[in-house]
Amino acid sequence: MVVKINKKGEHVFRSEATNAYDLLKEIRALIQEEPKRYNQQDTLTYLRNYRNTLYRGKLAQEVAPACGTIGCRAGWVVAAAAPHPERVDDVVHYAKKVLGLTGRQAENLFDGWAAGSEADGAPFGSVEHARRGARGITVFMAHHKKQLQAHKITPRA
Repeated sequence: MVVKINKKGEHVFRSEATNAYDLLKEIRALIQEEPKRYNQQDTLTYLRNYRNTLYRGKLAQEVAPACGTIGCRAGWVVAAAAPHPERVDDVVHYAKKVLGLTGRQAENLFDGWAAGSEADGAPFGSVEHARRGARGITVFMAHHKKQLQAHKITPRA
């Protein structure tokens, strides 16, 4: 995964993966590197656009990672693989297509409660929430390894 800073000072994520398996490895690493980037109940939010507003009951700048972007598994697929992520309306559908998943597989991987919640001690942004999110990706990759490796993707420019 390549992270660049554009002319506006925004972080732009670019996957270098050539298949779905490697893209999921990049997403897993991204989540593990900075737990604040991950919220399985939020498709894709650019908090850099919401200074001094509330996000999940807290000021956006207090919960935002340095990159200003928070997303679920599907959201990070879009952020890393879509030519213009901010223009993608249906994040789950786009991610499903990029990864070559069936409807059932997409439901399993992108379930909003897949990484827990405040109620069970895994609030978004916590190391535990990120650990569960990354673990879910690892399990999914193990079950669908051949399919994911065979599904080719073109890295975006």
